[in-house]
Amino acid sequence: MLAPRKRGWRHRRQPPKTESQSILGLLAERIDQLSERLAAPLPPAAAPTSTDWLPEQALAEIRRTIRAGKWDEAAALLVGFSPADLDDPRLTSLRQEIESAREAARLQYLAQLNAARQVSDPDRVLELHQTLIPLLDAETRVSLEADLSQWFLRLIHNRLRTGKIQTDLVALAGRIADAFSHTVGGASLRASLPTLRRSAGLCSRCGQPYNGLASACPPAWPRHNPRQGRQGLRPLEPGGGPSHSAPVWAG
Repeated sequence: MLAPRKRGWRHRRQPPKTESQSILGLLAERIDQLSERLAAPLPPAAAPTSTDWLPEQALAEIRRTIRAGKWDEAAALLVGFSPADLDDPRLTSLRQEIESAREAARLQYLAQLNAARQVSDPDRVLELHQTLIPLLDAETRVSLEADLSQWFLRLIHNRLRTGKIQTDLVALAGRIADAFSHTVGGASLRASLPTLRRSAGLCSRCGQPYNGLASACPPAWPRHNPRQGRQGLRPLEPGGGPSHSAPVWAG
């Protein structure tokens, strides 16, 4: 008796049509979702932050600022970098470049100031003093200004002994007194300004030309307050010209 024949692959159990259709439907739905995502526009790219262009443009700008002698501005630009960039060796190099440039300028201006002192050029010394102030630490500045105020005081005294007091010398004394008013020499010079001005034919208070007999021209006197009376006000005597011929007291 022959054994029953085995069924081939053609006779294996096939999944029901409904199950196949369900799987195909899910696949089609998934494909549609992916297609929609691919077709959707991409979100806009994030705007570049300041650090995106710093390595090139900002570094070049800082170098230009250093070459222009604007060291404080260059240091402020360095502060604008993000914390992630602070360890960049290029930034460290720029910081050192700023300090080196400041030190070189400080030494250069000090040398020019000493040269101006050697040739007794007070105008140039005053100019260089103002330029040097932001480049000096507090201790060095105090020491330099104390020395300069004494140098200016000696210069004024020497010029006073060599001739008649001129208005330009009195104007110079006023500039020195203003620049060094916090020093002993500057305070001494300020105290002598009224006498210097009167000796040069100027008002002791305002420094304007005045040849009257009183110590100051009428416009320089304080306006009169009736409650205070006129104590302490010295009336002007005639002889000072049309505009200074009589005391001027308002009130």
